[in-house]
Amino acid sequence: IILSASEVHCGRGYERRGQRLIDWRKIMLENRNQLEIEQKLKREMEREGLDALILTEPETILYASGFASHFLYDSRRIGTTLAVVRKEGPVILILNEIEKQTAENQCKDIKMETYPVWIYIDGLEDDGLEKPSQPDMMIPVKMALDFITERTNKAKIGVQSPSIPHDIWDFLSDCTGVGSLCNCEKVLNRARAIKTDWEIGLLRRTAKITESAMLETAYRIVPGMSEKEILSIYRNAAFSQDLDVIGAYTVSGIGTEYSIVQIPRNISVKENDIIRLDGGANICGYQADIARTFVVGKPEDKAVRIFEALYRAFDAGRSMIGPGVPFEPVFHAMQDTVRKSGFEKYTRGHCGHSVGCNIFVEERPFVAPGKEQEFTVFMPGMVMSIEVPFYSAAYGAFNIEDTVLITESGCEWFTTVNDSLFWPKL
Repeated sequence: IILSASEVHCGRGYERRGQRLIDWRKIMLENRNQLEIEQKLKREMEREGLDALILTEPETILYASGFASHFLYDSRRIGTTLAVVRKEGPVILILNEIEKQTAENQCKDIKMETYPVWIYIDGLEDDGLEKPSQPDMMIPVKMALDFITERTNKAKIGVQSPSIPHDIWDFLSDCTGVGSLCNCEKVLNRARAIKTDWEIGLLRRTAKITESAMLETAYRIVPGMSEKEILSIYRNAAFSQDLDVIGAYTVSGIGTEYSIVQIPRNISVKENDIIRLDGGANICGYQADIARTFVVGKPEDKAVRIFEALYRAFDAGRSMIGPGVPFEPVFHAMQDTVRKSGFEKYTRGHCGHSVGCNIFVEERPFVAPGKEQEFTVFMPGMVMSIEVPFYSAAYGAFNIEDTVLITESGCEWFTTVNDSLFWPKL
């Protein structure tokens, strides 16, 4: 495998660029600019006339505070951890006692408040008090309301209403009046769409790790290899590059098995199968998303036609992207290119999306038609994954996908898609 001098990894957490040795550990959570992100949220709150936000989903809490709650990410039990953003003052993180030590280690420029859980911790003031078998989720919610109403009794509060359970919604409505609550997704989407320099550095790094891991995986795939083995090679390749990788997500397509699964299937690679690797490494909760499609052996002519149509579509979109360019014509150029290549029924809902600290990878805005989005044009600071997937019961799964940063004068592609099914080339 030949790697360019600018991309040779030379130790966990480091990368050599020319004669410079870059310490990528400087982009970890402790170097995150909390105040910059906080101000972005507050500007968007002001635009919507909101006095406060109560954030309940793990990704948005991470974004607003720098803290990733293990309890919340694993349980998805809304209310376990909360972040409160007010018009004035620091972000308030409400969490349980056992996680506070971690938050103190990772976060800065925020205020922390804890509530008791079932775990005994020697030295806390609640020594000897009766412990609940499971915490009452209304306690942190009530704490959040208390922090908001201590400044005003008529606050307009933004909440993540699509994911809030009925009991918490009813409690908030009873305490504040339903007219005081509104969905804050627009605020969050607008704030998160334009990335900080810290986020950009992190997403650039995860994309490059992913590309390298996919390249190593592709070199090692041979007929007879199982899907489980492929995913193991990919994950090991991602984790071995950098100690800060906390996850290596991918969905795979093997031969005609194009469907997306959570648990690897009992399938193996056959000679001349099309392989798709799609997803990315995760650092600090920020998830990469690129895709590579290639053949193990010799592809059928129809598979080559599909790939070449997708590549032309990707190239058409890539040539248009830049600051101020609307999403809609890029989408139509990509979709129409595939249709004009002989696949008239090819229809997509979008041809790209933002990436960031999202478990599902895909964030708003989308490269799609329509005016309902908070953004409808490419803007400096956006980090987008541009893609043209194609699924076929006869030939399998295809996707061509790379990640691009929109700059003031153009764009920077973090990775480079292969232009042929014969990849990697020895």
